[in-house]
Amino acid sequence: MEILRVATAGHVDHGKSTLLGRLVHDCGSLFQDQIDEVRENYSFAFDGLREEREQGKTIDVAYKFLTTPSKRIIVHDLPGHEDLLSNIATGLSVADVLILVIDASQGCTDLTYRYAKLSSLFRIEKSLFAITKMDIKGYSKASFDRGVKSLPLRGRAIPVSAVDGENITKPSLKMSWYEGPTLFEAITALSLSQNSGVGPVRFPVQRVSNGFCSGTVMSGTIRVGDELISYPSMDRLRILAINIGSKEVSDVSSPLSVTLVTHGEKVEVGALLVSPYQLPLVSASPKATLVTFEECKGSLTLQTIQGSMASEISSGVIRTRHPICYDTYATSKATGRFLLIEPETGKTLACGFFED
Repeated sequence: MEILRVATAGHVDHGKSTLLGRLVHDCGSLFQDQIDEVRENYSFAFDGLREEREQGKTIDVAYKFLTTPSKRIIVHDLPGHEDLLSNIATGLSVADVLILVIDASQGCTDLTYRYAKLSSLFRIEKSLFAITKMDIKGYSKASFDRGVKSLPLRGRAIPVSAVDGENITKPSLKMSWYEGPTLFEAITALSLSQNSGVGPVRFPVQRVSNGFCSGTVMSGTIRVGDELISYPSMDRLRILAINIGSKEVSDVSSPLSVTLVTHGEKVEVGALLVSPYQLPLVSASPKATLVTFEECKGSLTLQTIQGSMASEISSGVIRTRHPICYDTYATSKATGRFLLIEPETGKTLACGFFED
């Protein structure tokens, strides 16, 4: 089953959380107690924190799940305030698809273009546009046409009303001029060029015990009989068996969590198991692009990117105390992205991705 990670973003008060609440409600993805609550305010399906409901805005990244016969869809609701950039970037960094929510009466804002810029940086493959609050504009095609002017990315635009449930999961009778898919149909029709199992084998070891090592397959496919290399020791080992829970399988692909039965040198927690035919890069001074949230101090050499968001997006070299193994973001998203964390305070200073 294909896993599709959908990040949804939009300017505050453009109706993003309400739209998503209506989507998961109409798809039958809520429990009964949640249904009774969100019918009073659909945004409550995602705005679960007390502060979010009191302030009427999304603060943290919230997740909900939709399932079809062929896809498991993880929907991320991103904050709509630019002062929450760290949460916005975190959600975008793991997304396959971006849905930009745009109020039909306001059109694109500066924040809309900022989302688009970050989407391009994180190489999000697909984009959709939900033109909301069409009920306020009388379901006018002219209002929709104005709303889609100057869209910052290529992608399908869909007119919707979360309040009335128009064009969410069922075609709208009030917008007969629109002949495209509903929002849900457009999401489920998306197909990624890079599916699970594609890419170099990358398996960070999280737990070890007597010839067993457990973790998550971050990319690639591991098969029984494969020979892998453990970084940084460079020891070789062979896969004797693969277990998913109590079930033994012959192969496993990203992004599943598994236990590997191995033969060879002892593997340590923190090691990275890789294919000998697709080795990672190793360096103490990797090149990277950063999205900074706080002032960065220490061994960090950056060249600021000129243009919009110049104070937040930089490229340069990160100098580490010891060599690290990594991939370029173009090779593997899973092992090509990172966070910079201040050890004394635990603050996230920046997120970024490795470049060639």
